[in-house]
Amino acid sequence: MLTVTAEEFDRDTAKYRDIAKREPVTVTSDGHEQSVLVSVEQFRDMRLGRRRVLGPDDFTEDELLAIENAPIPEELKAFDHELED
Repeated sequence: MLTVTAEEFDRDTAKYRDIAKREPVTVTSDGHEQSVLVSVEQFRDMRLGRRRVLGPDDFTEDELLAIENAPIPEELKAFDHELED
């Protein structure tokens, strides 16, 4: 997600509108997040509660390695039986 200041956004609104078609653009003011510009498609998905499902190809090798090596919280081990065939 791209983050820009309000001044940058005001200076080149068309540029950031185009970027928002591909990824969210966060606009800050005085160092604080003020708003996020997203595509119409993403906005509609959010309103309907849709979630994007990611597959292995959506992650970098480093991200996949981090996921593989992440510790499993004790309280989630109660679901281990769901992994068995």
